[in-house]
Amino acid sequence: MNNKLFFNTKINEDFGSVLSKESEEIGFYHLPDADTSEYKTYAKTIKQKDIVVVGIGGSALGTLAIYHFLGLGKSFEKNLHFIDTTDPLVLKHKVEDIDLDDALILVISKSGATVETIAALKYLQSFVPICKENYAVITDPSSDLEKFADAYGIKVFNMPANVGGRFSVLSAVGLVPLAIIGVDIDAFYTCTRGAWG
Repeated sequence: MNNKLFFNTKINEDFGSVLSKESEEIGFYHLPDADTSEYKTYAKTIKQKDIVVVGIGGSALGTLAIYHFLGLGKSFEKNLHFIDTTDPLVLKHKVEDIDLDDALILVISKSGATVETIAALKYLQSFVPICKENYAVITDPSSDLEKFADAYGIKVFNMPANVGGRFSVLSAVGLVPLAIIGVDIDAFYTCTRGAWG
């Protein structure tokens, strides 16, 4: 490939306009939200010591990565657990590490119909009764999961419609559980705005 051709002005200008147009359509470029007050207010109401993220793929992996990274040099006010499997042996082992009498279950699914997540939810409800004190939901507006939560009066945080699951860690998907365990989530805004301008 001719590098001079690849990096000529016209291509750079075209790339810039494509990126600019893309940033208007893809919500990831506008995360995290500058206003985190709803997340922080909710986090202060949570008394449970064990916070359980129930989700798979982008609904859990980004938060898990940040949690492990930050945990290298810091201890948190609460414990964060991840239920991201339907393997019965792994699931049983993970549940044994959680104080289910002192747990908040955060069910996360963009579509609101992720089979693995709903299966894990059904398993957990046999230990933790479904009510607004024990559960919260993060999902797309009007999803089946949101309707389920509404029927029980469970707190719902919506994901931005134009943010794909794998890019959602800087939305409610990551910011809510991190705020609950005591992470300064406003620092993410400062950090990313500094990096992305």
